[in-house]
Amino acid sequence: MAIGMSLHVGVNYVDTSFYGTEQELRLDKPENDAQAMAAVAEEEGLAPNVLLTGTDATRERVLTGIARAAEWLMPGDLFLLSYSGHGAQVRDDSSDERGDGMDEVWVLYDSPLKDDDLARSLAKFRSGVRIVIVTDCCHFGGLSQSLPLLHRSHSGGSIPSLHGLSVAAEVVILASCGDAELADENSPSNLSLFTHALMRIRRQESASDYGSLYSQLFRMVPTARFDTAGPVSSAFLSSRPFSIAPLP
Repeated sequence: MAIGMSLHVGVNYVDTSFYGTEQELRLDKPENDAQAMAAVAEEEGLAPNVLLTGTDATRERVLTGIARAAEWLMPGDLFLLSYSGHGAQVRDDSSDERGDGMDEVWVLYDSPLKDDDLARSLAKFRSGVRIVIVTDCCHFGGLSQSLPLLHRSHSGGSIPSLHGLSVAAEVVILASCGDAELADENSPSNLSLFTHALMRIRRQESASDYGSLYSQLFRMVPTARFDTAGPVSSAFLSSRPFSIAPLP
């Protein structure tokens, strides 16, 4: 029987001893976003379900949480990873970025987490593990360096690399915007716009698979992006979003 684990990160404020002034970095809704995604994981039966907010949302704890999931999960299992907070770009120091020469980062409480480091963590998962990443922040929609779902066809597979690393797991990425774009925190609720849209679609039970979920997200949030990495199967893409039910 398939099992699931999840990790949810929400960063409203940061450590000023590392980043300097906090005024421009403070947000109101990311912790609410993380709690909303943790509730989704609980509803779907994912456990353990780890929530990191406030001073707990550190780089070390995020990487440790991902590493623990990579160690425990077996083929057919599901890992749900969500992040809400600031995203930023820094100059690429590993020469692995095509085009803009910039690395994208999650702005965690104590220090940034680069997309390169996240990619290395994801590359440690076993073949057959399903991974869903939901990222509600600026500048982080091109993690797999591939194209949005609606702009390319899927035929039972996808780009098998993630920042030049071989990826054995099946990775689906839902992002609020692309690498060069800004996410929007403003919404009618206490959630950021992208997470608000995701929760609305979930309440309506109108998304039967990841393609229909993205299509609806794109209509509500035009900057939304959908990426894949690893040998993503058509069965995974056709499954109910966030479900740990075994694939046919």
